Amino acid sequence: RLREVGFGAGDLIGRALPLLDKGSVTGVDYSPDMVALCGKRFAPSIAGGLVQLVCANAEALPFDAGLFNKICTVSTIYFWPRPAAALDELSRVLRPKGRLVVGFVPRSTMSKFPETEYGFTLYDSEEVEQLLSDAGFRDIKTVTGTDSRGEFACVIGEKDAES
Repeated sequence: RLREVGFGAGDLIGRALPLLDKGSVTGVDYSPDMVALCGKRFAPSIAGGLVQLVCANAEALPFDAGLFNKICTVSTIYFWPRPAAALDELSRVLRPKGRLVVGFVPRSTMSKFPETEYGFTLYDSEEVEQLLSDAGFRDIKTVTGTDSRGEFACVIGEKDAES
């Protein structure tokens, strides 16, 4: 069971669906407009039980504890007013030994874009690693790459088996 937090237009859901040999994808987004848009985009997969879309805040997820074994969030951490609270909530719904991936563009690249002056909190990889560590994740590592816009990073952590 994969869950994406902040799916926006659904690009990652669209990429994940062909890779499923079993299981499902649950997308959570704060925006009712994005939920409606993706509801239309993924209507056949929703009808087939492969995709579920939910409108919710990352700090208050409507799921039972330990429901998911993989959670990803891409380009959302900038907008979380309380990232520690959101990560605690992601940990709550993740199974022990489940994996969280936080994808983002680091401060060094993101600060070059003028729109980030409005409502964005920028991070570097070490800060995101520390946030995951503080939320109880272990075996934390960062994978980086570049594209036409510059550097991007994925900080990956595993939920403690004891949690």
